Amino acid sequence: LRVEANMAAALRLSGFSLVFLSVGLLLAGTTATDASNSCGLERSDTGSTVVLTTEQMRVGFSSDNGALLFVTDLVARQGGVNVTGRGSRGGCQWGMSFSDNTFAGGCGYPSPPSLAWAQDTCTLTFAWQAAAATVNTAEANVPAGAASRGGHNGKNHGHKRTNDGPTLPWGRAQTSCVPAVKTTFRVAGDGSVDLGATVAVPSADSGCEGKHVSYVYWLSDLLLNEPAVHEAFVPVLPGVVLTASYFGAPRKGGGQDYPGRGMFADLFAWSVLGGTGSAAIYALPDTGNPAWSTDAVPASLHQLNVDPTKRDTFFHHAFPTLITPNTSWSPPTLRLRTGGLAMANWTHLAAVWAADRAIPSLPTIAQKVGAKFSALASRALVKMDALDLRVPFAQYSPLVEKLARPALLHMCAFEPNGFDRYYPDLLPPAAKFGTTQDLADAVRSAQEQGHMMMPYTNPTWWDPMAPTLQNLPAGLTLANVTALDKTLKPIYESYGPNTGVVVEPNSPFVQQRLAKLLASFTETVPSDVVFEDQIGARPYLFDFNQEEPSVVSYQQSWIAHTRVELAKRVPVMTEQGFDALLPTESGFHGSVLEGQREETLPWPPGTWYSMPFAPAAFRKHVLLYQHNLAPKSFVTDMYSLMWDLAHGYQLSAQLRNIEGSQTWLNAAVTLQNLVLGNLADTELKAFEVLDWLDQGVPKHTLSTFSSHSVEANFGNSTIISGHFGLAASGFLLSVPGAGKTSKTRFYDLYPGLVVAGVEKLGNVTLTSGGHVFMINSTQADAIVVRHLAGQLPTPAAIQVPAAATSVAVSAVTTTGTNVSVPSSLAGSSVEFSVAAEVQGLPVHHYSIAVAVSHTQLVVDRGESV
Repeated sequence: LRVEANMAAALRLSGFSLVFLSVGLLLAGTTATDASNSCGLERSDTGSTVVLTTEQMRVGFSSDNGALLFVTDLVARQGGVNVTGRGSRGGCQWGMSFSDNTFAGGCGYPSPPSLAWAQDTCTLTFAWQAAAATVNTAEANVPAGAASRGGHNGKNHGHKRTNDGPTLPWGRAQTSCVPAVKTTFRVAGDGSVDLGATVAVPSADSGCEGKHVSYVYWLSDLLLNEPAVHEAFVPVLPGVVLTASYFGAPRKGGGQDYPGRGMFADLFAWSVLGGTGSAAIYALPDTGNPAWSTDAVPASLHQLNVDPTKRDTFFHHAFPTLITPNTSWSPPTLRLRTGGLAMANWTHLAAVWAADRAIPSLPTIAQKVGAKFSALASRALVKMDALDLRVPFAQYSPLVEKLARPALLHMCAFEPNGFDRYYPDLLPPAAKFGTTQDLADAVRSAQEQGHMMMPYTNPTWWDPMAPTLQNLPAGLTLANVTALDKTLKPIYESYGPNTGVVVEPNSPFVQQRLAKLLASFTETVPSDVVFEDQIGARPYLFDFNQEEPSVVSYQQSWIAHTRVELAKRVPVMTEQGFDALLPTESGFHGSVLEGQREETLPWPPGTWYSMPFAPAAFRKHVLLYQHNLAPKSFVTDMYSLMWDLAHGYQLSAQLRNIEGSQTWLNAAVTLQNLVLGNLADTELKAFEVLDWLDQGVPKHTLSTFSSHSVEANFGNSTIISGHFGLAASGFLLSVPGAGKTSKTRFYDLYPGLVVAGVEKLGNVTLTSGGHVFMINSTQADAIVVRHLAGQLPTPAAIQVPAAATSVAVSAVTTTGTNVSVPSSLAGSSVEFSVAAEVQGLPVHHYSIAVAVSHTQLVVDRGESV
């Protein structure tokens, strides 16, 4: 039976089924009158299932309890692909837990939901009525299980919290508080489906006295079709993909909180059957604020858990709330999308997610930083840890002079009593390093050499023994300036041996003190950028301080704080980072590489891989760095350098007062200054996996940016690629020149090339494995070769044009002297030995002068590596 649109708009399906289902007919939706949107609704002949149909998908629901039964990707192939398995775990489309650890869910309400379909807006609505009756969760078959959250561990120091809220998001206990719940599924113009929900808690005399809703589960525990799962995407910086082997291996459940801890988006996606079918669920921004000036950031908990009774993998999505009697609350609108999301190794999802999040409308990184952007982009981060350097500020200048190129100096650990102490009183510094004036003098001296300064600060966590908190103004106590737990006591956190209080961002006193701190690091100590720890890494907390607009607005208050810094035109960067900080932050510091190298990740080795999702989504809007306090993820070897380049990261290193520690440090600052600075804000266009390891983990990748490309070997053996061999951890970064034209100048052969681990292969060898070289030409008759890392001396063979009649190789010393070195021309390559010194003088670079038979050459880009 087909129903006309004007009838369907007013039709309430719960009543309609009594008329037509008795004769076994099928209720089918019609195409919407809006030509840009096609939708329909069908009901099975038994009446137990309703199906929402769009151009992208079919979504099935139980008409008895509203449970989501399946999602079929119609774009994947003819007939569609089921991407969800059995839909909602326990039959609950949504759920909630209360402050007394009781549970309610759509699967166990006293009465089934009513259904309404509006054809004109393509919206399906479920409504559960409030009732003073007990929810029968035992019949709902909701599995019990502790999914307690851990504490913030942004710096891997460990952390205790006293404000974690309920530790049993799911429970079998019955509740006498039955809120009214309405959920909507509205088809968007492109065929995706937008999910809305509202929870209204009735009055206290309706069984809700002394209770509040602590967590809302929406969508509730979506079961994945585990045998069919190909990959799942997790938004941990810069992007993590779980492989099929993850779902087949013994494992424990685990997850992340958004925002914070490297979780940069409220987003989860997965693909099935070799990637033929895919789906994603993610939060949309405040539609009234495309620039996100007041966009709320409801926290959410993401977990991929394993049901111990059935070994099912399910996506647990929870929103921490505090909904009291006679109040209501709505989570952010979620978008359910299918269709080719895993294409180009999830970079297609990055593009559509960024568009739906209105990220292209945000200020670019160049706009936020202003006139200093080019300088900032071309400077690698160099950590200067005062406790590690162990010299006074007056002795910093000779250390800084050892840097090969200008850098962004990240000074930290100079405060009294050691790192993670005395906040917010970082100045005056520890007496053993000198005075505030000594620090300012050291900064000015470094800036005169071309360096930029970024001091470490932590506005969110203060030391109770610091002078600021020991000498609060009359009438103020710790309870006035800190986040408070539900007993209205200050929230404490511990990092290693150090314990501090969580700061209240809306306290007028705190705001004044932070303004003074910012002034001290921009006026007294003339910093170029300010680093504010933890703002981008903190998970949610319930803050009962009366200065907060609500108990769940803590993160939103820190976002407002970053707008103050932006208004003052001071670039700020933070630990980790997430999408709602993109309008204000200039740098996100953190990646999964830190956990990989420190072996702290929740995913077993060989069951996951990283990919540059964040650079594909928002590289034009923020600079990406490794964690500012995690030297294991800095450039210390070829693998870490390869990783940064393949993922579109700025380079980071540490300056140490140890002889022989400069090799990789200077390689990083040189590459960033001479090559990467001009490429820092260009978009990632594609990420290709050219070859895989057996576990479904990439071995050979190609990252294509709008300005350059990076080919990388993540495997343990040499890859033969085109005309060259790429050793383990080897890479080739290429900046294209004029392109493939009929006639071009000689230096288009090497407009810009960085190679590492490129081994000898045939006549077009670049260098031997285990070395990092920069190769480029700025003149019509010379190739410049700069050795950055690797044991010297080493043989090298550099490709030259086939029309070359003779070559001459010179070593150019650091004093500018040209010293001729022996070389030979073999086919299309010139071979010579690269050394650290010639005639007792340090070599800066090698210059290869080439004589050709004519002044213009035809260059085949496919043969020039």
